[in-house]
Amino acid sequence: MKILSARVFRGAHQLAVPMYRAAAVVTLYAILAFVASYGFVQIFFALNTSWVAPFIVAPTNDKILDLTAKLVTSQQNMTALVLDRDRLRDSLGDLKKSKASLDLLDQKFQTALYLQSSANVVDASELKNLNMQKTEDMAATLRILDEVKEIEAKIDKDLGAGLITKGDAAIAKTELRETRNTYTDGRIAEVLLRDNVRQKTPDYGSTVDALSKEAELKSDIVQLSIQITSGEEQLRSDEVQIAQLRAAIATAQNSPYFLATKHDVRFAFIPYENQAKVHEGAEVYSCYLSMILCRNVGTVQQIFTDEEKTNNPFPFFKSELRGSLIQLSLTEEEAAKDKVLFVRRKPLWI
Repeated sequence: MKILSARVFRGAHQLAVPMYRAAAVVTLYAILAFVASYGFVQIFFALNTSWVAPFIVAPTNDKILDLTAKLVTSQQNMTALVLDRDRLRDSLGDLKKSKASLDLLDQKFQTALYLQSSANVVDASELKNLNMQKTEDMAATLRILDEVKEIEAKIDKDLGAGLITKGDAAIAKTELRETRNTYTDGRIAEVLLRDNVRQKTPDYGSTVDALSKEAELKSDIVQLSIQITSGEEQLRSDEVQIAQLRAAIATAQNSPYFLATKHDVRFAFIPYENQAKVHEGAEVYSCYLSMILCRNVGTVQQIFTDEEKTNNPFPFFKSELRGSLIQLSLTEEEAAKDKVLFVRRKPLWI
C-alpha cells in the first residue's frame, strides 16, 4: 500500500511539473500579448489622424444658456435700433423737405429783394428830384406867407378905418388862412416825401428790415442743415451697428450650441491635428474595440470653427485636447455612444 501511494505521488508530481511550466508559459505570453496590445493601441491612436470623439451637447449646458441669453439681448437691441433708424429716416425726410422749401423761399426772397432794390434805385432818383422841386415850392409859398401877413395888417387897418365891414374882413382873413393851411399841408407832404426818399435809399429802413428777415431765414436753413448732417451721421452709425448685430446673431445661430436648442443633432469633437482629414460629406465609421470590424454609420454634415476643449477620450493619454466640433448625420444613433468614430476610411481597412 505504501509502495502504491508513493508511485501515485511520483506520477502526479511528474504530471504537475509540465502543467505548471505550460501555465507559466501561457501566462507569460498572455502578459506579453497584453503589453504588446497596449503598446500597439497607444501607438495606433497616437499616430492615427482620422478619429473623432462623439460630443454630447445637453440643452441645459451652461454655454447654451449663456448663448440664448445673449441672443435674446442682441435681438432686442437690434429691434430697438431698427425702430430708431426707421424713425430717424422718416424724420430726415421731413427735415430735407422743410429745408428744400426754405431754400426755394430764400431764392424767391433774393429775387424779390433784388427787384425791390432795383426799383428803389429808380424811384429814389425821381423822388429826390421831386423833393427838390417841393422844397423850391415851399420856399415860394413861404415868401407868399410874408405877403399874407402884410395883407392881414392892411385888412385890420381898413377895418379900423371903417373902410370895410367886419364880415368882409372875416371873409378876407379866411381866404388868407387857407393859404397858411396850404403851406402847412405842403410842409407835411415835404416831410413825407423826404421819408419816402430815405426809404428808397439802399441802406435805409425797409432794406434793414429785409436783411433782418433774410438773416432769420438763413439761420433756419443752417439749423436744418446741421440737424440733417447730424441725423445722417447717426443713421450711418445705426446702420453699422445693425449690420454688426446681424452678423453676430448669424454667427451665434450657426453655433453648435444654438443648433442643439432647436432640434436633436449629433456632434463630434475633432482635434486640430486631425482636421486636415475632415470635410463635409466625408463618411463616418464605427468600429468594434475602437479599431476593427468597422461599418459606415453616417457622414459629416457641417464643420464648425469655434474652438472647443475637452479631455482626451483615451484614458492612457491624460491630457486636454483643443479643436472644434463637427455635426454628424448618423444612420445608426447608437454610434453616438461610441468612444471614438473614424472619418473618411476604416482605420485598419477592416
